Amino acid sequence: MSAAALRTAAENGGIAAPKSGGGCPVVVAALPDLSSLALAQQQQQQQQQQELQGQEELQGQQELKGHQQFSEALVRLPHSYFANAYRALYANTPASPEDFDNPAPGGLPIGSGDTATGTAADAMRLSLGLPCRPAVVYCCCNQLYKLDPATLGVWCRVLARVPGSVLWLLRFPADAERRVRDAAEAAGAPPAALVFTDVDRKAAHLSRLSLAADVFLDTPACNAHTGAVDALWSGVPLLTLPGRKMAQRVAASVAAATGLGRHMVVWSLQEYEDRAVALGVDVSLRTSLRARLSDVRHTCALFDAPRWVRGLEAGIEAAWTRYVSGQLPTDIDVPDVP
Repeated sequence: MSAAALRTAAENGGIAAPKSGGGCPVVVAALPDLSSLALAQQQQQQQQQQELQGQEELQGQQELKGHQQFSEALVRLPHSYFANAYRALYANTPASPEDFDNPAPGGLPIGSGDTATGTAADAMRLSLGLPCRPAVVYCCCNQLYKLDPATLGVWCRVLARVPGSVLWLLRFPADAERRVRDAAEAAGAPPAALVFTDVDRKAAHLSRLSLAADVFLDTPACNAHTGAVDALWSGVPLLTLPGRKMAQRVAASVAAATGLGRHMVVWSLQEYEDRAVALGVDVSLRTSLRARLSDVRHTCALFDAPRWVRGLEAGIEAAWTRYVSGQLPTDIDVPDVP
């Protein structure tokens, strides 16, 4: 303990200040009152944690711009590496539960429907063993090998902080369900808070995502890839924490390519937990983000396959031009090609 801290404690009646010239402090006979010292230590720890979080965020942002994991020269596309054809293949998949209740001409996609028990969303939730609205349904459709203990612990704390919420997972593979349930129960989650369902066909999967899920929780150790794009196309907000390796940065890449990445990408596990809770308890925040995802899916770069192809062609042409001119390989940042 420093001399200044000792003097502070002494003034509170707990420990005598050291004698001039050094030496050990003298403990007074009265029982020490360390409340002020404990408060000071707590404030110092909070400040250090905030500074560390700021450093992690800065480091994460810098690492997303670099490529320390690769020795090769990279061709970086302007938006995302992930190519897809959702607009062509799944154009009729609604991006919100309300779209199912008020379908456009052409009917509802596979897996949807309304019943006398409530809206299409509630009917779908009931069929999956999920609670009806307004209960919050967090989901993760990743293969379960991507889940690590730290992330599961965060999920369990989120469930505890959002009353009535549940976590919807896939039996992907089925043998992992029991182990995940045991680990979640050990972390304090009640058995009813975890709901497992089987993997479904693509169109049906997109439909039930749109109807039943409120927030998609990504796995930082190994991100959702196709699963992340499934969620975004279905209008489900994604929450992801980028890491250093490519497999840990995919979800941030696709989220950013929607133009709404700042609402879905976080930089620490604590921020991940807090943002998940905020999306759970703040209905207006969650529905606003869903509405914006629904609005941009037919205009954003993520789902614009022809635009992606033009970017790839531009990158290949730039690399070829360097090669035929005798230049050594170098990183190429492809400009946006509308």
